[in-house]
Amino acid sequence: MSEFFLIAEIVSEFRKDGSVILKSHTDFPQHFLELRNIFVDYFGNKKKMSIDFAEEINNSIVVKFKRFNNVEDVQFLIGKKLYVDSENLYKLPNATYYLHDLIGSDVYRDSLFFGKLVDVLNIPGNDVYVIENDDGKQVMIPGVEKYYENIDMENQKLFLSEESDIFNFDYE
Repeated sequence: MSEFFLIAEIVSEFRKDGSVILKSHTDFPQHFLELRNIFVDYFGNKKKMSIDFAEEINNSIVVKFKRFNNVEDVQFLIGKKLYVDSENLYKLPNATYYLHDLIGSDVYRDSLFFGKLVDVLNIPGNDVYVIENDDGKQVMIPGVEKYYENIDMENQKLFLSEESDIFNFDYE
């Protein structure tokens, strides 16, 4: 069974030909220009749709689906969420990671187990990693490179740097 990953939402129709404007939920909107298929969420079920073409117009992504040829055809799609399957995820550059791959990683400080990365908060400026210790107490550390000495994705481990000492690690 394939996993699905949210990448966009349809916000409005664009042209009379059935094109729609997307609100991207990805850091790589150029990926839309390469996709041939995408999945639309219909009441919790993912339905595969073929893309006729995609283009970037005025910093917006415009997509035209095959067999959707006018405004009336796409009206019911407005507000629908769009997904890709795991096979069509954007291939990331080296030393970058998908957040869903980081969640669940063990976190170490000074080579001692510190906690588990349980969530990532997406806030303006940068993400914030939520790390929970064995007692269920949480510490939030910005997802900024200087606070992490090493990320070992193969073993799902994150190692905090000395820079992270500015955060209150007192679980008492």
